[in-house]
Amino acid sequence: METRPAFGKPIPGANLKLCRNGHTYEPKRGSTGKWLTCKQCTHRNYKIKKKKDPSAGSLRTIAWQKANPEKYKAKQRAWLKKAYDRDPEKFKAKWRKKRDAKARATPSWLTKEQRTEIASIYKRAAQISKSTGIKYTVDHIVPIGGDIASGLHVPWNLQILTLEENSAKGNNVPW
Repeated sequence: METRPAFGKPIPGANLKLCRNGHTYEPKRGSTGKWLTCKQCTHRNYKIKKKKDPSAGSLRTIAWQKANPEKYKAKQRAWLKKAYDRDPEKFKAKWRKKRDAKARATPSWLTKEQRTEIASIYKRAAQISKSTGIKYTVDHIVPIGGDIASGLHVPWNLQILTLEENSAKGNNVPW
């Protein structure tokens, strides 16, 4: 009769351990230095916490980001660099796709004045961001790569929104 090892004990012949609930996992330390548990238990614990207070984690995260903008930006840069180093072609392809979509959505019949107006909208968003300290972005009212309809990169399809409003709107059309 085969006996199961106690939780936290190594499984003979493998670099695996059993968690409290009997799931196998590879013992590793997380970024904080704590030992990680199995994915099933981690996921279950996250769901339980989220059910108790759906906004707790995200509100804490947002508060930390606002309180530590320089650390947050440094973390973002480090994460992006790590993602780029891991797979540069995937990273480049994503940005090429975005750039090409905008190029395809810019009609050839736009006048020079209209193209200048587009540039001025982007400059105005940057100026507002700089003066208020809140990040503003230029949004396409009808998204360029929308599922229902695809908009054009023209002045009358652009609006200036805060980053939070733009993120909340996502790739949705206003109707």
